[in-house]
Amino acid sequence: MIVLGINGFDGADEYFGKNLNRNGIDRYRVLGHDAGACIFVDGVLIAAAEEERFTRRKKESNFPINSINFCLKTAGITINDVDRFAFPWAFDQASFCAYAQGLFNSHVSAPAKLQHYEAQKKIFFEFGSPEISRNALLRHFGVSPEEGAIHFVPHHLAHLFSGYYVAGCPDAAFLISDGRGEGDASILGRISAGEVTVFNESRISLHDSLGFFYSKITRYLGFVPNVDEYKVMGLAPYGDRQRFAHAVDAFVSFLPNGRYHLHFENKAADNQEYYTFFDAHFMSSDDDARGAQWRADVAAFAQMIVERVTHHRLTYLKSQLSDPTLPLILDGGVALNCTNNLHVCQEHDFAKVFVSFAANDAGVCIGAAAHVCHLHGELQRHHVSPYQGPCFDSNEIYLALEKYSDAIQFTSLPDKELLDKTSRLLHAQGVVGWFQGRMEFGPRALGNRSILADPTYPSMKETLNKKVKHREEFRPFAPVVLMDEASSFFDLGTQSQALFMTSTFPAHPSTSTRIPAAVHVDGTSRVQSVTERENEPLAKLLRHYHRLFDIPCLINTSFNDNGEPIVCTPEDAIRCFLNTEIDALVLNTFWVTKK
Repeated sequence: MIVLGINGFDGADEYFGKNLNRNGIDRYRVLGHDAGACIFVDGVLIAAAEEERFTRRKKESNFPINSINFCLKTAGITINDVDRFAFPWAFDQASFCAYAQGLFNSHVSAPAKLQHYEAQKKIFFEFGSPEISRNALLRHFGVSPEEGAIHFVPHHLAHLFSGYYVAGCPDAAFLISDGRGEGDASILGRISAGEVTVFNESRISLHDSLGFFYSKITRYLGFVPNVDEYKVMGLAPYGDRQRFAHAVDAFVSFLPNGRYHLHFENKAADNQEYYTFFDAHFMSSDDDARGAQWRADVAAFAQMIVERVTHHRLTYLKSQLSDPTLPLILDGGVALNCTNNLHVCQEHDFAKVFVSFAANDAGVCIGAAAHVCHLHGELQRHHVSPYQGPCFDSNEIYLALEKYSDAIQFTSLPDKELLDKTSRLLHAQGVVGWFQGRMEFGPRALGNRSILADPTYPSMKETLNKKVKHREEFRPFAPVVLMDEASSFFDLGTQSQALFMTSTFPAHPSTSTRIPAAVHVDGTSRVQSVTERENEPLAKLLRHYHRLFDIPCLINTSFNDNGEPIVCTPEDAIRCFLNTEIDALVLNTFWVTKK
């Protein structure tokens, strides 16, 4: 059976810009963001890609035509060979009734309830209706699947099966938390032998969405919501958690059954009414006009709320499990909060904590398709690689290089010479663009579309932020380390590996001295550990670097300039190389420098 998973809506940008004023700073607050597609053949993921990598528009939300075409080409089929189509949204009558019931039982004022009701009714029955997705398939690909061939999987169930498929375990507990599903913001429960049990008494409605809360803080601090939440997370360790700790009770109440309630207008149609509430608790006459320390303190408060809410929900989840050895699956946008994930590992004794390489909405196309495979008894248990995107052969790379021959010089090198030149440049404080094999899927660069640097130089963080990434000076960088050397630098706790850069870990005291540019101000690092099984070219480079300089790790950051998606093609990589102060570019076997 061939299953095509699709996330993204036809005309999403236009609809949300026109109807909900999603423009400017709010332009990414749409449904279908992280649009993309994947394809399963006989229960195995064959290909997956995010639409933004092709259109070069960050957080693309429109119907993923390019991603679908890539997946079909990789599988060697046409759209007519697809047996099942899976979409990670179920905007149907039942979901709307559940949403409406939650709304009218909520704490929201009566006028606001009517506002919410009308706005969501349009989303359910106009923008997000199943008919819209059917029409998109017909319009762009000329197919109109029969009723039984198209599946609309509830959004949080798609998140769950994305994490479940990558984790590869038959039984697990789960916590799904993001901005929104159809009518919920978070669910928790367990999955046993493929049977899903959601603890309905613990569902969280849209009006108490932790994802919405964090995006509102992101906007309040002057960042771009639904894009820059990781900036808030990176800024938080510079803040004083105690400064606004007195306001916790004003923001959130903790309720039975793992539930909680946020005490401000936290609606999806964001018109910034909450600014007044935030100002009342965060501003005073002696504040430094929203200065750097004030912003860091607010970020620290937001991070504390996320951690306390997550702890509250997981404490209840743990109390309901008969098997205390179950692993935990975290998925949804909140699962990208790697600092929060560290607290989960430290404060709860789950056997293991799994966070997928695409826990954001990129992963829901995989989850929807995996769920359909599961329903038909075909989902395979195997090692799932994040490297599911396009790759390019030597001839394609050579042709791309030739187009820019007036600005670059290049040569193809034997493996050992390439590793040696790369290592020696890195050790001399050079910065290298590293482009290998199939592109990663998900928000993290995991070594195939990466920028690499030596973490032993304290100034390297400033160099990368200022000259290469063109971004805020407080932003940290993550280390990639050989898995068999990781414990020498970091305390991984119960996590034997850190494949996808989804959690921070405490650095040993000596680590801050050995690799200062890869340790954040709070003494932690967002670690990726690798072996040849996960990524052979990157592992070989790390082993060569270790032999030469006694350091088995490098800085690994995404291969893109500020505000751009991660590079996809050789041309994307060359353009980024020429527009930044990257010193050399490695494209598979090609060594590239600027003239």
